[in-house]
Amino acid sequence: MLKSLVILSIGLFLVGLCVCAPIAPSSPTDFFSESDRRAITSLISSSKSKDGSFGSLADTFYAVNISRSPQYSDAAKLIDTSLTCQYAKQYLNNKQTVESLYYAISIVETLNCGSAVGNDVTTVLLSGVRPSSKLETKYLAVAAIARLSAAGHITFDESELSGLVSNLVALQEHDGTFRSEVDVKGSSALNSGYVAHILTLINAQDQETSPDEVLESLFDIFKDANEEDEDVFYFTGDSRLDDLKATALVLSGVNSLLQSGIADRATFGGSVTRENIVGIAEFAVRHKRVATLRDAFYLNILLEAVSNNEWHVPLVLTLSQGSLFASSRRAGGTGNEGSAKIRVTDIYGRFAAPATVYIVRAYAVDDPRNVVLTNQEAVASTEDNTAYSFNFLAKKPEPGYYTIEFSITPKGQSRFSAIKDNRNIKVVSSVDVVDAQIRVSNTRDSEDNYGAVHTASYPNSVAQPISASSAQYLSVSFRVKNQVSSKPVKVHQAFVRLTHVESGHTAASFNAKSVKSGQYSLTVDLNSQSGFHGVSGKYALEIVVGDPFIANAVSWNIATLDISFPAQSGSQGQARPTRGRVPTTIESKISGSNRGGRPDIEHQFRKADRRPPAVVSLAGGVLAVGNLDNYPRGASTMMALGFHVCLGLILGLFVIYWLALNIVQMLGYLFVLSFPTIFFGLKTLQSVYLNRTKSN
Repeated sequence: MLKSLVILSIGLFLVGLCVCAPIAPSSPTDFFSESDRRAITSLISSSKSKDGSFGSLADTFYAVNISRSPQYSDAAKLIDTSLTCQYAKQYLNNKQTVESLYYAISIVETLNCGSAVGNDVTTVLLSGVRPSSKLETKYLAVAAIARLSAAGHITFDESELSGLVSNLVALQEHDGTFRSEVDVKGSSALNSGYVAHILTLINAQDQETSPDEVLESLFDIFKDANEEDEDVFYFTGDSRLDDLKATALVLSGVNSLLQSGIADRATFGGSVTRENIVGIAEFAVRHKRVATLRDAFYLNILLEAVSNNEWHVPLVLTLSQGSLFASSRRAGGTGNEGSAKIRVTDIYGRFAAPATVYIVRAYAVDDPRNVVLTNQEAVASTEDNTAYSFNFLAKKPEPGYYTIEFSITPKGQSRFSAIKDNRNIKVVSSVDVVDAQIRVSNTRDSEDNYGAVHTASYPNSVAQPISASSAQYLSVSFRVKNQVSSKPVKVHQAFVRLTHVESGHTAASFNAKSVKSGQYSLTVDLNSQSGFHGVSGKYALEIVVGDPFIANAVSWNIATLDISFPAQSGSQGQARPTRGRVPTTIESKISGSNRGGRPDIEHQFRKADRRPPAVVSLAGGVLAVGNLDNYPRGASTMMALGFHVCLGLILGLFVIYWLALNIVQMLGYLFVLSFPTIFFGLKTLQSVYLNRTKSN
C-alpha cells in the first residue's frame, strides 16, 4: 500500500512538472522585417551630404558597407561612387592615422576605386601592429592590410606580422578575456571580438606561435556571457553603447574561425550552444530600432552571423496577431473564422523551409490546468508559404491570456533545426449587460417592496422618467455575460454615473460591487451625495462597463431620474455651500444665462512714470562719449586703441557664439583674445595713471 502511494505521488509530481514547467525558448520572438530595412535605408538617405559623404569618414564607411549587403539593394542607389571615392581618397593623402586609413581603404576597395598605396600609408599601417599598440588599433591595421593585399594594392614584408599571435597571448587574462594594452588593467568581450577577427585575417595557423591557447579562450567566452533574462544572450563592450558591437564582432569572429578552418570543428564546434544562438538572435531583434549608422552597421553584421553560422540557424516563430476576437458570429465557424495565424520564417522574415507545425497544447496563463486545445496541426496557407493557421476559438475559450506551445519540424534536408517554443495570445470577447433593475426605495434594503422595479434591455432605456426624492435610496443591479458562451464575466470596471441633463454636469459616480461572478449591484443614499449640490432636476442614469478583455466597452443610458431636493434657505435657485466649500453649482450653470453673464475683466496697467524727453538722454550720451580729456595722448594712444579694439572683438565673439558657436569653441577663442586684451589694458591704465600724476 505504501509503495503504491509513493509511486502515485511521484507520478503526480511529474505530471505537475509537465503542466507547469515552461519550454526553454528555441526561437526569437521577432524578425528583421522589410519595414526595419526601410528605416535603416531612410537613415542612410537622411545622412547623405553633397560631397558624397555621410557626415563623417566613419559614417561614410558604415553607409557604404551596409549598402553592399544583399539586404539593402535600395541603399546601394544612394551611393554616388565617384563622389564618395573622391571624398575617401583625400584621407589617404593626408591626416593619416590607422583609423582613418582603415575607413578610407575599406571605402575605396568596396567601391572598386582603389589603387596601390604609397610607402607612407604602409608605414602607418605597420605601426599599428606593434606590441605597444592598442588591440583595436591592431585590428584596424590588420583589416586594412588584408583589404589591400586581397586587391594587390600593397607591398610589405609579411614578417612584420609574424609575432602578432604571441602579442595577443601577452594580452590574455587568466579568465580567458583580453586586455586592450599590455600595461592596462581590465578586459572586455569586445577585445575578444577583435582577437577573433585578427586571427582570421592573418590566417593564424601559418604563424610561428600556435593559436590554440587563444582559440580556447575565445570559445570559452560563451560560457560567461551576460544573460539579460532567460531569452537574451549578449556580450558587453567598454560601455553599454558597445554591447551591440561586441556581440556582433564576437559571434562573427568565432564563426569565421570555424568557417576558415583555423579553429578545428571537432574541438570547438560544440562550444556554442543552440540556446546561445537563439539568445543572441533575440538580442538582435530587440535592438533593431537603431538611431545611428554605426549601430546599423553592427546590427547588419550580427544578423548575417545569426543567419549563416556553424552551429544553429534559428527558425523564427511569430504570431500574426496579438489578440483574437471571439464573437457569437465567429466562434466555432468554418473557414478562417476564429483562426489564429502564425508565421515561420528566418531571421529576415523570409521563407525558411516547408515545415510541419503542431499545437501541442494551449492553456490559460493564470491556470495551466485550463487546457483549451491539444494536438492540433496548423494548416499551411496557399497564398503565403511562411503562414500557417489553426482554429483557436473552436472550444469558445473565455477572455484572457493563453499560452500556446508549438512544435515545428522542417521537412526534408534543411539547415534549420526543429523547434519547440510557446507564444502568448490574448482572447477578447463581446459582452452583454442583462437583467438590469432600478429601484427607488425608502430604506437601504434593496428588497424593500416600496416603489416599482424598473427594467430595460440593452440598449433600450426606461420609457418614463423615474421620480425620486433626496430622502430616498437608489438601487441598481445588473449582470454581465459573455456573448459567445453566455457565461458570467467578471469585469475590471463597473460603475453607475448620474449626469444632470440640462447642464451636462456629472453629479456622481458609484462603483458597482460584485455580488458574485458577473453580477453587480449598488445602493446609494441620494441625500448623502454632495455632487448634487441640492439642485433638483432630471439626471441621466448610465451603466458603464469596461475591461481589457472585452471588445465593446458598454456605456448604457438606461434611465432618467427626476430627483427633487428641498428648497434651500436664501433666494431660490441658490445652492447651499457643501462642507464649508463654495462649489461651482449646477444651478449657476443653468441660470447663468438668465441672470446675464458676468462683466468682462479688463486689465489696466499702471501709467508709466514721467521721463525727460529723449533728446535730453541722447545729448547726455553724446557728451559722455565726447569727453576725451582722459584719453591717452602720444605713444599711449595706440595702446588705448588696441584695448578698445580687443573689447570690440570680444563683444563680436559673443554675437558669433549666439549665432553659430558652442560654448567650448567660444571659450577657446576668448582664451586667445584675453592675452592682447590684458596687455593693452594694462598699458592703457598705466598711461592714464601717469597722466593724472603729472597733472596733479
